[in-house]
Amino acid sequence: MTKTSFLFSLLVITGLVIVSAACGGPEKSTPPTSVAAESAPAVETATATLTVTGMHCEGCAEAITKALSKQPGVLRAAVTYETGQGEVDYDARRIQPENLITVIVEMGYGATTTPAESAPPR
Repeated sequence: MTKTSFLFSLLVITGLVIVSAACGGPEKSTPPTSVAAESAPAVETATATLTVTGMHCEGCAEAITKALSKQPGVLRAAVTYETGQGEVDYDARRIQPENLITVIVEMGYGATTTPAESAPPR
């Protein structure tokens, strides 16, 4: 490997690290929060489909997914940068879609609920 190609490779790697850090970086994936069926009281499961705006990369989507997953009553959350969509399974007795939108907005992104009839198929 020549000195020039080594320096170029180092520059590319450094640039990727900087860009990744600027968008919150890819965080380690953690399994969605779930409630064990045998030990938890009955839940009223519902699904919210959200349109999320203002994301710049997959790291943004991962950060939003992680923040939603930490909310009490959220059973599963998944936000995808490519589609600008999020899907959240939640206990309707503990949290509502408006609360999910508030979490996203407080992070600096935009969010709205997508009506069920126009939601993308699962």
